Amino acid sequence: MTFIGAFQYSPLVALVATTAIVLTPAYALWLFHRVSYGSLSPYLTTIYSDITIKELHCLLPLLLLTFYFGLQPEAILSYTIMPALGLLSAFTPLISTRGFASKSTDYTSSNNVSSTSTISSANSSL
Repeated sequence: MTFIGAFQYSPLVALVATTAIVLTPAYALWLFHRVSYGSLSPYLTTIYSDITIKELHCLLPLLLLTFYFGLQPEAILSYTIMPALGLLSAFTPLISTRGFASKSTDYTSSNNVSSTSTISSANSSL
C-alpha cells in the first residue's frame, strides 16, 4: 500500500525501491551467515538439508496467504475497518476532553464512512 502512489507517479522508481526492499534483507541475512559461520563445508552438504517436503507442504499455505494479503490487503482490511472505527469513535471524546486533539480534528470522518449511523452500527456489532 505504501508504493501505490509511487507506482502512479513513476513506475520505474517504485520498481527499483520495491526491489531494494526485497533484496536488502536477503543480502543482510547472507552477510550475517557468512560473517558468523563462514562458508559451508562440502562435508556438511549431505547432513545439511534446508527443508523437508512435509515442512514445505505445511509452510506453503502460509506463504501463499502472505503473498495474497500483501497484494490484496482489502481482504483483511474490509473486516477490520468497522470495529476500528467503532473503537476510534468510543475514544474520540476521551481524547478531545484531555486536550490531546484539537477541537477541529474529526477522527471519524473518512472516505469509507459517510455518516454517524455507520459508526453507530459498528458500535452495536462490537
